[in-house]
Amino acid sequence: MFSWDTTDTHGRFQLVLDIGSGSVGAALLDTKFATADHSACIWSKRVHLVFNDNSGADRMVHALKTALMNALLITNSEGRKELEQIDEKARLSGVHVYITAPWVHTAPRRITYSQEHPFTVNQTLLSDLADEADQSIVQTLTDDPLFTTGAIEVLSTTTSQLEINGYDVPDNQTAEAKTLAFTHHTSFISHPVKQAVVDLIVETFGEINTNLQAFMPHFAAAMIAMRTERSFCVFDITHESTEVGIVRDNILTTITQIPIGISTLAKEIAAIKKAPVETGYQLLRNANVADAKLTNKQRDQVTELIGSYEQALSKQLAELEDDLLPPALVCLHTDRDFADFFTQRITHSLHHLYPNDVSITTVPAADIVNQSMPAAGDSALSFATYLTLQSLNHNELLNESTNS
Repeated sequence: MFSWDTTDTHGRFQLVLDIGSGSVGAALLDTKFATADHSACIWSKRVHLVFNDNSGADRMVHALKTALMNALLITNSEGRKELEQIDEKARLSGVHVYITAPWVHTAPRRITYSQEHPFTVNQTLLSDLADEADQSIVQTLTDDPLFTTGAIEVLSTTTSQLEINGYDVPDNQTAEAKTLAFTHHTSFISHPVKQAVVDLIVETFGEINTNLQAFMPHFAAAMIAMRTERSFCVFDITHESTEVGIVRDNILTTITQIPIGISTLAKEIAAIKKAPVETGYQLLRNANVADAKLTNKQRDQVTELIGSYEQALSKQLAELEDDLLPPALVCLHTDRDFADFFTQRITHSLHHLYPNDVSITTVPAADIVNQSMPAAGDSALSFATYLTLQSLNHNELLNESTNS
């Protein structure tokens, strides 16, 4: 266990954990060298989850716990040594955990409410309306194996873009109204997953200030802050999942996901070739199936596999909003080795919905971050950009931290 002070929420050294569908990342931040926008990364490590193709929900949670435990143990040894070179009396002050799909499910909702006679808008009314919306979302999660292995909990919730009688007002406004509208984001997590994360952090560091958040809303907020465009898609493609959000007029309006990612495709390609899984990863890195060493039959099968993925993306995008086409600008976050491959897939999937003469622009999140925050440097960007995005407005995150 770290023999560090864990009571100062504004301490110098902070730990960021990135829990993805196929890996767990850990990084140590030094806030002493922070800029106005981000903290400096001084050490990072990534540990991959190990599970077979037939892993059920229980086995997936077990794989997550194992990877997280290993990441924390490595932090406790390698990470600690790095910090002691900076400060022999280094103290860890907080842990910030960002969790992606499929472990969390984030549901943005635009909630509207109206009455014939004036009513009072206050925090109680907003909470009641939000709770009612959350209950309807919980019902939709009962078919997801990861959410049926235990109780469903709210991981985080935010309310924004409050309108009273058609006018924008501060989110904490109390007023009389006949119409009310606001945006409500709720991120859900199953109790076994949340408890495993919290317990392992406590076992490693003792009682420490810990903040758990869903990654997608944070990613969207970072892109809104960094882009001049007000409407775009955000894609987060991890090892076992593709999560998609749509931002309209600087509001994250909807999120969806499909259980297909980098490793999912790589394993299926390797099975087609009857070769080690690294063969599948290599094809994805090269991005061009036509250049791959495949038999005609294998090329047809791989092409069909990739086409199925594109069709699944198109279907999800088409169903996100009733009568609106998704924005033609995409902010893509994924492993840099596979960015070219997924850029092609996203472009093709959007062209299934758009006329051919519409230009689809996909911008890697790493490029956006690098242009907006050049001081982040390669050490942060090598952490698959998660770290740099998660260190945005870091002091604000520390102020919002609560013990979990």
